[in-house]
Amino acid sequence: MSGKSLLITILILIVAGVAIGLYARPSQQQLPQLSSSTTTQTQQQGSAGTQTPPTQTQPPANLPPLTATIKAQLAASSGFSVLVSYTKTGFEPSDTSVAEGTTIRFTNNSGSSLQLCGDGTFSSCKTIADKNFWEYTFTTAGTFNYKDADSTAHTGVVRVK
Repeated sequence: MSGKSLLITILILIVAGVAIGLYARPSQQQLPQLSSSTTTQTQQQGSAGTQTPPTQTQPPANLPPLTATIKAQLAASSGFSVLVSYTKTGFEPSDTSVAEGTTIRFTNNSGSSLQLCGDGTFSSCKTIADKNFWEYTFTTAGTFNYKDADSTAHTGVVRVK
């Protein structure tokens, strides 16, 4: 290889190395930092390169507190595949099809207590306080109807295949 070819090869390798180094370099932009108190702190750079004080955002006002009851329910939960939410207008979804062995979480988001009753599905009616939940695993194929005992127009059905 001639001296000129060697010089060109070295220059190409240097340029390629610099380009790869610039491309692979981590971004200098800072990501928001999460604190353990559920507030988010972000730092923004001003036009002169100075940092402004962190801003804090509060969690949504409608987020229920994590009570001892909810903590115990979550600890006992083995997970769920389908979520049925109860609101002032009824169950959503009101018609659900699942496979045998599926666990459904029934949540109460109505603002008042829910009396969840099934036609032979559950061993008894379950009272679910507002912002709480109850889970049931459907182990047998069939069609299972349920309702709010306090508002019988609010009904639902689970079809287990």
